[in-house]
Amino acid sequence: MKKSGFEIGAHTIFHCDLTRQNKGEDTQAYLSRIEKELGMSKQIIDKKLNQHTVFLGFSLWTL
Repeated sequence: MKKSGFEIGAHTIFHCDLTRQNKGEDTQAYLSRIEKELGMSKQIIDKKLNQHTVFLGFSLWTL
């Protein structure tokens, strides 16, 4: 897809709902989970596609 001109963006690692804290999750753990989900996803895409990913994809299904 990238070779055809599509921009490839990151998403998350486990496709979890980042709009809500998990039950029993404190604020620090929640923020850490968000950072890990988005950061690791970006790192994987950057490495595999040899690019600097700037876009984030999301699903309206979880909103």
